[in-house]
Amino acid sequence: MEEESFEASTALPSTPPFSSHLSHPYFSALPAAAAFTPDAGAPSGSGAPLAGQVGGAEGDGGEDGPPPKKKKKPARPYADPSVYAHLEGLSDFLADDLDVILCGINPGVKSAELGQHYASPTNHYYKCLVGSGFTDRRLTPAEAHLLPTLYGIGATNLVPRPTTEASELSKEEMRANVPHFLEKVAAVKIKCGLQPIALTFPTGPPLYFYVLPSTSARVVAYQIEDKITIWKDLRAQIAKLKAGEALEVEGLVEYAVESVP
Repeated sequence: MEEESFEASTALPSTPPFSSHLSHPYFSALPAAAAFTPDAGAPSGSGAPLAGQVGGAEGDGGEDGPPPKKKKKPARPYADPSVYAHLEGLSDFLADDLDVILCGINPGVKSAELGQHYASPTNHYYKCLVGSGFTDRRLTPAEAHLLPTLYGIGATNLVPRPTTEASELSKEEMRANVPHFLEKVAAVKIKCGLQPIALTFPTGPPLYFYVLPSTSARVVAYQIEDKITIWKDLRAQIAKLKAGEALEVEGLVEYAVESVP
């Protein structure tokens, strides 16, 4: 959010190439905290508090609650863009001085049909927002445009084209869109910027990277309560940044934004 890598410039000769931190295609980025929320069908993430199961496209997925005891369906294979050519992507909700940018892998079919982020009624996105305290009430998908102005939250996607599942995208396609995503982030003035990687800017705080579990109900390894707990921890990290406190990130590697193509 594979074979086609992009490298850090020679300005950082002793630093691993930026692409080496993208081996997990569904990593997330935060400008004060920008975060991917990948969906069903993807491999599990790992690590503490903000890494987790990732998994079909931005908005569609199964029911809340314990999953039925049945065999997991295999992920959908790659779908040529012509398969979903009748659907349009979603508008970004970005503004200056955001606290967090939440980035999905790509829009789901229901989201694209309605023109709304995380539009599937079974998606946990808006439940996670209110349950973790990011919003003071549960918003509807039609109200997502309020997130930047009322709550300091931005919304975008790594890949603009919709699919039923993220597995229908190629890893090369996702990787190729990473520079464009970073361009979006760099163009937005942010207040504050956890994975062991950060982008530094000529002025202002760095950009840190986080991973969140998918909000799709298809991701059953993390139930809604687990997701909300992780979102609360993310919000606590953002509060530290906004208060001017330093974040302790073991093995942090920093890259100048100018070095990332």
